Amino acid sequence: MTGYAVVLDRRGVPVGHDELRRLAEPLRLRGPHGESVLTDGAIGAVSTLLDVGDPRLAPAWASAGPLRVIGQIRIDARDALVAELAAHDGAPEDEASDVQLFARAWHRWGPRALEHILGEFSAVVYDRGSGAATLVRDPFGVRMLFYRVDAQRVTASNTLESVLAGGASRKLDDHAIADFIADGANEDPSATSYRDVRRVPSGHWLRLHPGGREELVRYWTVPTPEIDRTRDAVAIVSEFRSLLEDSVRDRLRSPRVTVFMSGGLDSTTLAAIAARALSDPSDVIARTVHLPTLAPSDEVARATLTASSLGVRHVLSDVDAYGYREGTAHSLPRTPEPYDDPDLLALHDELRAASVHAPIAFWGEDPDAYLAPPHLGDLLRGTSAPRLALDLASYAWSEGERPYLALRDLVRKQMRGNAVEQGGGAALLRDDLRRRRAERVAARTDPPHPTRSEAARRLDPWHWQPFLESLDAGFHGIPIDVRLPFLDLRLVRFALAAPPIPWMQRKHLLREAARGLIPEPVRTARKRGHTGLLRARLQQWWSRDPAPLVPSPLLLRYVDPANIPTVTPASSVDETFVHLRLRILDRWLREHASVD
Repeated sequence: MTGYAVVLDRRGVPVGHDELRRLAEPLRLRGPHGESVLTDGAIGAVSTLLDVGDPRLAPAWASAGPLRVIGQIRIDARDALVAELAAHDGAPEDEASDVQLFARAWHRWGPRALEHILGEFSAVVYDRGSGAATLVRDPFGVRMLFYRVDAQRVTASNTLESVLAGGASRKLDDHAIADFIADGANEDPSATSYRDVRRVPSGHWLRLHPGGREELVRYWTVPTPEIDRTRDAVAIVSEFRSLLEDSVRDRLRSPRVTVFMSGGLDSTTLAAIAARALSDPSDVIARTVHLPTLAPSDEVARATLTASSLGVRHVLSDVDAYGYREGTAHSLPRTPEPYDDPDLLALHDELRAASVHAPIAFWGEDPDAYLAPPHLGDLLRGTSAPRLALDLASYAWSEGERPYLALRDLVRKQMRGNAVEQGGGAALLRDDLRRRRAERVAARTDPPHPTRSEAARRLDPWHWQPFLESLDAGFHGIPIDVRLPFLDLRLVRFALAAPPIPWMQRKHLLREAARGLIPEPVRTARKRGHTGLLRARLQQWWSRDPAPLVPSPLLLRYVDPANIPTVTPASSVDETFVHLRLRILDRWLREHASVD
């Protein structure tokens, strides 16, 4: 897998090696196994390699006809794509690189290639005939794609700092900073914290025409398949498990793997399938973080039981000592954009330790997004009332409990409206920023979906972008490729077509697919999480005797000082959480003081 950066001169001026090597500097942390430079007239590129053990993933560029394709590309279901291309254009080699397959598919179908390609990708497709460049990102946005455009040049990369190294201004995007203050994340999937640098949103392609016209197209939305009632329970479970095994194998492509295994259903199932896919289960290391003092959990025992039953190596990592460190003498993580996870440094240390064992790691997020039970309104829109009544009665009889219909959540959402947006962090904002943010919030709507609105909401890009970026090597600077087997289009399509009752209740579909893979006490356990962890982290922060917050002039550009909450150990979790977010932002602004 690769870090890459591309420069396209819109005047036709050749791109030189020296400029490309400047862009390479931020890429080297993520790709320590080699560096390549491409110059091809008005387009140039540089890449750094993370060798994961599959040579087909190493190249960062390929040509097909007039097209030059440059990017970070991993293709799923390779055999099917190879066969499909062979039927049209003659047999491509089975050992063709993933970027070569992508280039051939784009040459054959243009943007409709995205209907044929499964996988994760961040790519620039340059047409030497027309001079147009198309920037394209995978449906879920697992791979990053940043860019900067001016009258003379286009710079694009899967690493934000590389685009900044290409000459982009470091002046901040006030709307992105306001979003962070209010909600802890930038809610515009096209924006970054910098005015000059943009993102291609997940599931979109952006075409940059020679005359300066830009064309942004969303090519993927959450599918709306009809409910398939033709298969019996055995067939449903068998097919879903087969698809999950395919997803794991497609993402493995390495002789060793680390699985971040909490002890819950999702990550233990991934560890079990990975252990079966590798010839030696000891090539799998399961890493389990735990908080033995702050938030002890019975999931640790389940993780230990699973690792023992699978024959994989197991590492328990105590992360009690991490948490919030703002205003104390403890070390802090540096990030290219502000990020308010209290355990970010713990994540970085875990990724660093995992990279010693293997160049790839599996993360168990997040089948909950598409296995979430639909609420009653969605159920009524998705099936007839008699059929729904029969499903509800059958579930209550077989499971001895009422199905979850989200009635209280619907009522609460109706009553709450946008009250949350009007309070909390938003009240801190300078008047003009608060007004403009209110306009953006009022214009925002949940993604429409006729029968699975909760799944569509959970799969919406702005929920995923900060989390996925935190796992990307361009964000943390650690040479490891984190892969998420549950974020697979095949699994999403299948789950959305399955009858929601019983298969979406308590993740029944995944629990049945995991039968025989993991120990029964793990498979049947209810998810509980780390109860009280946030409050414990806040108490821990107070015990570190933090210095008072003295807002910098940079922070006061965004907030009304009169509304900055004065917190004490007795303050509410919400008030303290907002206060800490301001501290994180203030530190980040000081570290990026050259923005003006």
